[in-house]
Amino acid sequence: MDASGSGPLTIGGATISGGVAASLTLTGTSAHSNTVSGVMDDGNADRLGLIKDGPGTWVLAAPNTYSGTTTIKAGRLALTGPGYIGENSVWIYEGATFDVSGKTSAYVMNANQFLIGQGTIRGDLAVGGGVWPYYPGPGVMTFEDDLTLDGATLQIMVAGMGGAGHPEGHSQIVLDGGVLNLVNSPPISVDLNFDHDPGLGSRFVFARGYGSLSGECAMEFLIPALNPPASWQTKNKFFRVDRSVPGELALEVWSPMPGSSHLIITDAGPGGAISPIHPFVDNGDSMLFKIKPDPWFDIAGVTVDGAPVGAVTNYLWENVTAPGTIAAAFAAQMVTTPPVAVPKWWLAAHGLTNAMDDVVWEDQDGDGAPAWKEYAAETDPTNRASVLRIIRILANEPIEIGFEPGSTGRTYTLQTATSPTGAWTNVSGQGPRAGAGGPDTMAHTNAPGDRRFYRITVAVP
Repeated sequence: MDASGSGPLTIGGATISGGVAASLTLTGTSAHSNTVSGVMDDGNADRLGLIKDGPGTWVLAAPNTYSGTTTIKAGRLALTGPGYIGENSVWIYEGATFDVSGKTSAYVMNANQFLIGQGTIRGDLAVGGGVWPYYPGPGVMTFEDDLTLDGATLQIMVAGMGGAGHPEGHSQIVLDGGVLNLVNSPPISVDLNFDHDPGLGSRFVFARGYGSLSGECAMEFLIPALNPPASWQTKNKFFRVDRSVPGELALEVWSPMPGSSHLIITDAGPGGAISPIHPFVDNGDSMLFKIKPDPWFDIAGVTVDGAPVGAVTNYLWENVTAPGTIAAAFAAQMVTTPPVAVPKWWLAAHGLTNAMDDVVWEDQDGDGAPAWKEYAAETDPTNRASVLRIIRILANEPIEIGFEPGSTGRTYTLQTATSPTGAWTNVSGQGPRAGAGGPDTMAHTNAPGDRRFYRITVAVP
């Protein structure tokens, strides 16, 4: 869609669906704000993406549902009223603007969405997936208003050299006096480009210009390996966050003095988190650890250096004088009334959060299987086409029965009978076994010559 005329262009009313094309481009040079008020969805496209190009402005005024990437190459892409981008990540090029100031509250990008690239963000923004201020090299991402990182990974590239517009040679987020909110201990991920090995005392400012700061980032850094045989451990070098300069967060490469501080390893199992992550604690000091289960999980137990301390939500480790480990295990909340217990997180992942004890018995998509059977088969309870099915039978020797899906997290058994009403018996050597991770095949060798019926059974290990 090209808005290069003298007046504003408005596209409204109808749903705009993807077809053969995998992306929709909004472009133009008009100085006016052009508006799309129709909902953009995938339609017949596998994943419809949106591209904003050209120096003009396009405003999205509808709650769009397309699932492809939103790419802002130039100009300004704005949201207003109920306007939303799709359910994927946003790539923003240097010089382009992503404007969410037309929303009545902070615009929220969920845990599966990432903000990647360079450029400017206008309006309050909360990110759950990650912020990566680089592409293809270290970049600067500018936020004119408040930024919230809600557990979102902040990916920092350290290249060891400057480039045009990036003299410091590493990624930065820059706030124009806004509030930087760090929620749920967002981790810092360090990408050392060009095999750069920063020396002790190196300091990289990765966030600056904020008017105020709330919360803490995780004391965990996802650091790539150095070229063998060197390693961060053998060189006794670590990254830590330095907040000594007002309005700045920096990564500092440091080495603790022997005995001056101790590393506490945090080991959180699936379904929850421990914060802070892998902190260094000064000798003789104490550290408060917080144990938080994910939604639909409970704390099963916490251990400190292998000794159980109960299913606690907080643990104060006092008088730290040696390295140690704190570990937490989490248990999924289950609906136990059907023949197969169903995790509540699985129901929630498919949007089935109301009256879970009842919904497990319901056939949400009309394919003949209630939700608990869909869980057992690891199919989608909201997609009628997602079913466990036999896809072919080849009357060879051996007889081959193809089926899908064959999930690696389920076990399958081939059964045979002379009548569809049974009695069904297991075919020797054909299960129970784990699925192949997609379409799968089982076989009946030396089958009797009489008429045969076959079925596949599935079980949760």
